[in-house]
Amino acid sequence: MPMNPSSILVGNCYQDRFGAVFEVKGLEKGYVTFLEYQKTESGGSSVSQQTLPLMKFVQNLEGQVPCPQ
Repeated sequence: MPMNPSSILVGNCYQDRFGAVFEVKGLEKGYVTFLEYQKTESGGSSVSQQTLPLMKFVQNLEGQVPCPQ
C-alpha cells in the first residue's frame, strides 16, 4: 500500500521497499524533485536527482527514515 501523498514533505527522507532512500527537495504542481541514494556493489553509495509525478513517487515507499549524512 503506497504512502499517503499528503504526508510527503520537503526536507524529509523516505525509503522504498528496495532499500533506496529518497530526500525530497521540492514539491510543485503534482511533481516531486528528489535525490535518490542507492548503495553500490563496492560498499559506497550513488546519488542522482530526479523528478517524478507525486503519485508515482509514493507507489513503493515504505516510510520516513533519517536522511543520509
